[in-house]
Amino acid sequence: MITGRKDSHPVPALSTPVKTTVVVDTLPRIDRTADETSQATTTHALTFPNDIVPGFLYLGNVWQASQPEILRKMGITHVLSVCEIAPSNPMPRITYMTVAPSSLYESFDRCYVFLKKARKTGGKVLINCVSGVSASPTLAVYYLMRSERISLVQAYNDVLACRPLMFPSVACMFMLVESELCRCGVASIQSTEAMDALQSGALIDDRPWQPQVKLSTQLSMFFLGRCNDRYVQDNMALLFGDRVTRQSSCVLGQ
Repeated sequence: MITGRKDSHPVPALSTPVKTTVVVDTLPRIDRTADETSQATTTHALTFPNDIVPGFLYLGNVWQASQPEILRKMGITHVLSVCEIAPSNPMPRITYMTVAPSSLYESFDRCYVFLKKARKTGGKVLINCVSGVSASPTLAVYYLMRSERISLVQAYNDVLACRPLMFPSVACMFMLVESELCRCGVASIQSTEAMDALQSGALIDDRPWQPQVKLSTQLSMFFLGRCNDRYVQDNMALLFGDRVTRQSSCVLGQ
């Protein structure tokens, strides 16, 4: 959470439901074989998505994104799904965007624009994939990196503090490192060991993000808004060797 990790800063009370799970009692069932209404009630659990940016960004799974009761209670206005197909039962007055897992990296910029516009209009966005473990947390991390101008390590740990079950696949981790290189000229992850540690939550760096890049790289970023592809690929190969060449064959995870 941007306001601080939950182990060091208490989360303020919000109007949006913040309990992970609540128990809901529905109306009594009618026993059609008896003359009177049964007193038994049907009880079911509603599991809410996790708050990433309070009052704006939430992270969950495909089931939560398809539950009208959850979306209404949380006041969700936008749903960003990383799925093969668009939701089959879209709710009225909710804006949807669907991204195919196979084109996740190419969709980073479009997703960021979608989230930025939603935030500007006071919307509440639920990002989801099938299980909310890999692809959708990857988008949440990417959004924080850009919007807050923080490192991959800082953004990852902020999302992890809010959603402990996240575990982006190797392919997704490479996407995040590559996007950081592209936009900052340097990566906060410098080895496969550091990447593995970050995935498991064992790498924490609270220092301010002050990337130091060469003048030629700064000029490229100034004129193009990003580093050139050759620079990014050379640095990815330097940091991760032949492991990065297997990115396309890695399972994205859901």
